[in-house]
Amino acid sequence: PGRLRGGAAQPQPQTSTLPPATAKATRTTLTATENVSGTLGYGDATTLTGRSRGTLTWLPAPGTVIGRGKPAYSVDLLPVVALFGTIPPYRPLGPDVTGPDVKQLEDNLAALGYGGFTVDEEYTSATADAVRAWQADLGRTETGTVDPADVVVLPGDVRVADTTAVPGD
Repeated sequence: PGRLRGGAAQPQPQTSTLPPATAKATRTTLTATENVSGTLGYGDATTLTGRSRGTLTWLPAPGTVIGRGKPAYSVDLLPVVALFGTIPPYRPLGPDVTGPDVKQLEDNLAALGYGGFTVDEEYTSATADAVRAWQADLGRTETGTVDPADVVVLPGDVRVADTTAVPGD
Protein backbone atom coordinates (compact mmCIF):
# COMPACT_ATOMS: atom_id res chain seq x y z
CA PRO A 1 0.00 0.00 0.00
CA GLY A 2 1.09 3.53 -0.66
CA ARG A 3 2.83 2.53 -3.85
CA LEU A 4 1.65 2.12 -7.39
CA ARG A 5 3.01 -0.35 -9.90
CA GLY A 6 6.27 0.59 -11.16
CA GLY A 7 7.35 1.87 -7.81
CA ALA A 8 5.88 5.37 -8.16
CA ALA A 9 4.54 6.96 -5.02
CA GLN A 10 0.80 7.52 -4.68
CA PRO A 11 -0.13 11.23 -5.03
CA GLN A 12 -0.93 12.96 -1.70
CA PRO A 13 -3.84 15.42 -1.39
CA GLN A 14 -2.72 18.99 -1.64
CA THR A 15 -3.51 21.46 1.11
CA SER A 16 -4.59 24.95 0.13
CA THR A 17 -4.18 28.26 1.88
CA LEU A 18 -7.38 29.61 0.24
CA PRO A 19 -10.60 29.88 2.34
CA PRO A 20 -13.25 27.20 1.80
CA ALA A 21 -15.88 27.89 -0.86
CA THR A 22 -18.68 30.28 0.15
CA ALA A 23 -22.27 30.68 -0.97
CA LYS A 24 -24.50 33.75 -0.77
CA ALA A 25 -27.13 33.40 2.01
CA THR A 26 -30.68 34.54 1.39
CA ARG A 27 -33.10 35.40 4.18
CA THR A 28 -36.64 34.14 3.60
CA THR A 29 -39.74 33.12 5.49
CA LEU A 30 -40.49 29.46 5.83
CA THR A 31 -44.14 28.60 5.67
CA ALA A 32 -46.14 25.46 5.92
CA THR A 33 -49.65 24.97 4.62
CA GLU A 34 -52.16 22.46 5.81
CA ASN A 35 -55.66 22.05 4.40
CA VAL A 36 -58.39 21.09 6.82
CA SER A 37 -62.11 20.82 6.39
CA GLY A 38 -64.51 22.77 8.57
CA THR A 39 -67.21 25.38 8.77
CA LEU A 40 -66.56 29.00 9.64
CA GLY A 41 -69.15 31.02 11.46
CA TYR A 42 -69.60 33.86 13.91
CA GLY A 43 -70.98 31.87 16.82
CA ASP A 44 -74.45 31.70 18.24
CA ALA A 45 -76.69 34.69 17.68
CA THR A 46 -78.08 36.50 20.70
CA THR A 47 -80.88 39.04 20.85
CA LEU A 48 -80.18 42.66 21.67
CA THR A 49 -83.13 44.17 23.47
CA GLY A 50 -83.43 47.94 23.55
CA ARG A 51 -84.67 49.95 26.51
CA SER A 52 -85.34 53.24 24.75
CA ARG A 53 -88.84 54.60 24.42
CA GLY A 54 -89.67 56.28 21.17
CA THR A 55 -89.60 55.50 17.50
CA LEU A 56 -86.89 53.31 16.04
CA THR A 57 -85.29 55.48 13.34
CA TRP A 58 -82.19 53.49 12.28
CA LEU A 59 -80.90 49.93 12.40
CA PRO A 60 -77.56 48.57 11.17
CA ALA A 61 -77.61 46.29 8.14
CA PRO A 62 -76.93 42.56 8.58
CA GLY A 63 -73.18 41.96 8.50
CA THR A 64 -72.36 45.31 10.14
CA VAL A 65 -69.82 45.10 12.96
CA ILE A 66 -70.72 47.22 15.97
CA GLY A 67 -67.73 48.31 18.03
CA ARG A 68 -67.23 50.34 21.18
CA GLY A 69 -68.67 53.83 20.86
CA LYS A 70 -70.58 53.01 17.67
CA PRO A 71 -74.36 53.23 17.40
CA ALA A 72 -76.20 49.94 17.85
CA TYR A 73 -79.44 51.58 16.65
CA SER A 74 -81.18 54.97 16.85
CA VAL A 75 -84.38 56.03 18.56
CA ASP A 76 -85.96 59.37 17.67
CA LEU A 77 -82.81 60.06 15.57
CA LEU A 78 -80.55 59.73 18.66
CA PRO A 79 -77.90 57.00 18.64
CA VAL A 80 -77.98 54.28 21.28
CA VAL A 81 -74.28 53.62 21.69
CA ALA A 82 -72.45 50.34 22.30
CA LEU A 83 -70.16 50.12 25.30
CA PHE A 84 -68.04 47.11 26.21
CA GLY A 85 -68.42 45.27 29.48
CA THR A 86 -70.43 42.72 31.39
CA ILE A 87 -72.84 44.80 33.47
CA PRO A 88 -76.04 45.72 31.64
CA PRO A 89 -77.25 49.27 32.22
CA TYR A 90 -79.79 49.18 35.04
CA ARG A 91 -79.76 52.65 36.61
CA PRO A 92 -78.98 56.24 35.68
CA LEU A 93 -75.31 57.13 36.18
CA GLY A 94 -74.50 60.60 37.43
CA PRO A 95 -72.57 62.50 40.10
CA ASP A 96 -72.23 60.79 43.49
CA VAL A 97 -73.16 57.34 42.11
CA THR A 98 -70.64 54.60 42.89
CA GLY A 99 -70.20 51.00 41.80
CA PRO A 100 -68.70 48.67 39.21
CA ASP A 101 -71.06 49.98 36.52
CA VAL A 102 -69.49 53.43 36.97
CA LYS A 103 -66.03 51.91 36.48
CA GLN A 104 -67.29 50.14 33.35
CA LEU A 105 -68.56 53.47 31.95
CA GLU A 106 -65.28 55.22 32.81
CA ASP A 107 -63.26 52.38 31.21
CA ASN A 108 -65.25 52.92 28.02
CA LEU A 109 -64.94 56.71 28.09
CA ALA A 110 -61.16 56.40 28.54
CA ALA A 111 -60.93 53.85 25.69
CA LEU A 112 -62.87 56.29 23.48
CA GLY A 113 -60.37 59.05 24.23
CA TYR A 114 -62.24 61.04 26.87
CA GLY A 115 -60.22 61.92 29.95
CA GLY A 116 -59.81 64.26 32.87
CA PHE A 117 -61.15 61.78 35.42
CA THR A 118 -59.82 58.83 37.40
CA VAL A 119 -61.08 55.44 36.24
CA ASP A 120 -62.59 54.07 39.43
CA GLU A 121 -66.02 53.31 40.88
CA GLU A 122 -66.89 56.95 41.68
CA TYR A 123 -68.89 59.15 39.30
CA THR A 124 -67.39 62.56 40.00
CA SER A 125 -67.85 65.99 38.46
CA ALA A 126 -64.83 65.17 36.25
CA THR A 127 -66.67 62.07 34.99
CA ALA A 128 -69.71 64.24 34.30
CA ASP A 129 -67.52 66.66 32.28
CA ALA A 130 -66.21 63.76 30.16
CA VAL A 131 -69.77 62.48 29.67
CA ARG A 132 -70.91 65.95 28.54
CA ALA A 133 -68.08 66.04 25.94
CA TRP A 134 -69.05 62.54 24.78
CA GLN A 135 -72.72 63.52 24.58
CA ALA A 136 -71.83 66.63 22.55
CA ASP A 137 -69.89 64.46 20.07
CA LEU A 138 -72.92 62.15 19.78
CA GLY A 139 -75.32 65.05 19.18
CA ARG A 140 -77.14 64.34 22.43
CA THR A 141 -78.23 66.83 25.08
CA GLU A 142 -75.24 67.49 27.33
CA THR A 143 -76.65 66.40 30.69
CA GLY A 144 -73.53 64.83 32.20
CA THR A 145 -75.57 61.78 33.17
CA VAL A 146 -76.07 58.48 31.37
CA ASP A 147 -79.52 56.93 31.27
CA PRO A 148 -79.78 53.13 30.83
CA ALA A 149 -81.69 53.70 27.57
CA ASP A 150 -78.76 55.70 26.09
CA VAL A 151 -76.38 52.73 25.83
CA VAL A 152 -76.18 48.99 25.27
CA VAL A 153 -73.43 46.90 26.82
CA LEU A 154 -71.77 44.27 24.65
CA PRO A 155 -68.95 41.82 25.47
CA GLY A 156 -66.91 43.16 22.53
CA ASP A 157 -67.31 43.78 18.82
CA VAL A 158 -70.46 42.09 17.49
CA ARG A 159 -71.62 41.37 13.96
CA VAL A 160 -75.31 41.91 13.18
CA ALA A 161 -76.84 38.62 12.02
CA ASP A 162 -80.27 40.01 11.22
CA THR A 163 -82.89 42.42 12.51
CA THR A 164 -86.47 41.67 13.42
CA ALA A 165 -87.52 45.25 14.08
CA VAL A 166 -87.89 47.89 11.38
CA PRO A 167 -87.55 51.67 11.46
CA GLY A 168 -90.85 53.09 12.53
CA ASP A 169 -91.42 50.52 15.29
